[in-house]
Amino acid sequence: MSALQELSDANAYQRVHGLFTDLDYSKFTVVIDDRCTACGACISTCPTTALLPAPLRPSVVDNRCTGCLECVEICPRGAISEVTR
Repeated sequence: MSALQELSDANAYQRVHGLFTDLDYSKFTVVIDDRCTACGACISTCPTTALLPAPLRPSVVDNRCTGCLECVEICPRGAISEVTR
């Protein structure tokens, strides 16, 4: 890889990274709808243990949810949505 390509890649990373760091994730939380099959993928990916196992679908502990939206990305059924607090 050339030095010019490395510089271009670094600049692209900084632009993308800047977009995400400018978001205020504390403004978001999540809701889980009826498409949930309780597979547990969201529970295992949540970095703050804001999702707890429950019989029908995980429950969201709102004061633990930082709004990172990792669970939204990992859900295979698309059952988790972000909502504004």
